Amino acid sequence: QDRLTRSMKQISQVGTNKRKDWLLAEVEYLLRLANQRVLMEKTSDGALTLLKSADKLLKETDDISIYDVRKAVAADIAALEAVPVVDTEGVFLKLGAMNEQVDKLRLIPLAEKRELPELLKEITPDSVSESWTAGIKENWNNALDKLSSLVVIQQRDEKIEPLLSPKETFYLKQNLHLMLEQAQMALLQREQGAFDNSLNSAQQWAAEYFDKNDSATQAIVRGVEELKSV
Repeated sequence: QDRLTRSMKQISQVGTNKRKDWLLAEVEYLLRLANQRVLMEKTSDGALTLLKSADKLLKETDDISIYDVRKAVAADIAALEAVPVVDTEGVFLKLGAMNEQVDKLRLIPLAEKRELPELLKEITPDSVSESWTAGIKENWNNALDKLSSLVVIQQRDEKIEPLLSPKETFYLKQNLHLMLEQAQMALLQREQGAFDNSLNSAQQWAAEYFDKNDSATQAIVRGVEELKSV
C-alpha cells in the first residue's frame, strides 16, 4: 500500500489523466478489501478474486512505476493459491449427518444372546430313568458336554466398567451430540485445536461405550477418522 501511495503521488505530479487516478483508487480499495476478507473469513477464495481484479486494473494503467506493486500482488496471489481448500459446507453437513445417527447407537452388550440348546428338552423323567440303566457315567459325561455350551466366557482387555443406567445412557448420547456440534462450530470459526479435540472425544466415546459390531457405531468411528485429516 505504501508503494502504491508513492506511485499515485508520482503520477499526480506528472499530471496523469483522471482515468488512471480512478483505476489506482479502485486498486487500493480492492487491496484493502482483500486484506479484510482474509482476516475476517480466514479463507483464500474471496481474497484471490479481489487480488486478481486489482492486478487486472494495474495492468490497464500501463505504468512502469507500479511494477513493484504488481510484483507484491503476484506474490500474494501465489501464496493464497497454495493454501489448501477446505470443503467447509461438505464437512459441516457430514458432521450433521453423523450427529443424527447418535440416537441409533447401541451400548456394548453384556453378553452375546444365545438360546438354550436342546439339552433342556432332553432332560425328562424318562431320559433320566434310562440313563441309570444304559450307564450312568456315559450319560453324565454327555450331559456335562452339553452344559458346557451354556457357559460363555468373553475376554476384554479394557477395564470393567459398571453398566450404565438409562439416564446415564441418555447423557452419554447427549454429550456425543454436543461434541459433534462443537466440531461444527470449530470448523466455522477455523479453530483447529477445538475441532481436533471434539473429534477425538467423539471417537473415543463411540468406540468405548457402544457396540463396535453395530453398523451405526462403525459408521461414526469411520467418519470421525476421515474428518480428523481436515
